[in-house]
Amino acid sequence: MTMQVPECLEFDGDWYALCSLPLELYLASLPERPDVYATPTCLDRMYVGHWRIEDNRLFLIGLVAQDREGNAITLQHLFPDTEPPIWADWFSGVLRCPMGKRLKTILIGFESIYEADLLLSIKEGRVIGVEKRINAVPARIPEEEMDIPEFLRR
Repeated sequence: MTMQVPECLEFDGDWYALCSLPLELYLASLPERPDVYATPTCLDRMYVGHWRIEDNRLFLIGLVAQDREGNAITLQHLFPDTEPPIWADWFSGVLRCPMGKRLKTILIGFESIYEADLLLSIKEGRVIGVEKRINAVPARIPEEEMDIPEFLRR
């Protein structure tokens, strides 16, 4: 797995990278997952969702996805007979939005560490808490303690 392209979240008039996948819970509840397709390894989930917090509720406002033939998969495909924005009442959990400079790059999923994280606690699509967490600077691991072959250290 490689670093993943984040979702996008609009909150209090600002846009944030969203390192959480609230649509996955909805997709898992479907009888059959839509056949979305993307080739980059930085997009394992095969789509990018665009989200907004409005009136303390989480909404899905857009989706970038396609099928194997290159045809767009839209919100109407996933939510027939419903017009966007789609209230994400299926989602409960914490949304993580990294803020500031990246302090440590971790080449797996959304694991990189940033100066701070904006954490939005959601219950059934409603914001129940907002917290800004300041992250400590990770300790540097000496090269000799890493599992890096000698020829790559040069």
